[in-house]
Amino acid sequence: METEFFDNYQNQQANVGKQEEEATSGKVSASTSEDSKSSSRREEDGGEGDDDMANRQRKSERDESLQKDDAEERKKRRMLSNRESARRSRLRKQQHLDDLRSHVTQMRSEKSEMLARFSLTSRQLAQISTENQSLHSQAMELQAKLHELIVLSSSASSTSASDSFHHRDQ
Repeated sequence: METEFFDNYQNQQANVGKQEEEATSGKVSASTSEDSKSSSRREEDGGEGDDDMANRQRKSERDESLQKDDAEERKKRRMLSNRESARRSRLRKQQHLDDLRSHVTQMRSEKSEMLARFSLTSRQLAQISTENQSLHSQAMELQAKLHELIVLSSSASSTSASDSFHHRDQ
């Protein structure tokens, strides 16, 4: 809605500017023809008089008026340009804020996912650590039993070897 208002306002200003230009160019051409008529009259009269000074003064006043109108028109255009620039700046700022909000939402979602994965991994680590301790205990028990068997086996071998040695002697 703001851009529609701005476009309408610009069109109105353009139309006003065209009308002023047409009116000014009409005045200038009319004043030029009046100046040429009065100068030809002066030439006929044989010299410059009060009419010439009055014409110069009117022309000077018209020039000043045109300069003021030009200055006002430039000021209006500058104001419109500044207004439009401020509008674009506000739109860029709003877009930047929207982008930042979207980025924050995305980062929060990623954080939530990472926390869930971390929690799952922590539970798996605890479970594997428990299993590892259990397996380590079992391995120690099995090593102890194996050592006992080896000791028993070697004792039994020694005993049977000495028995067989004694049996031969007899």
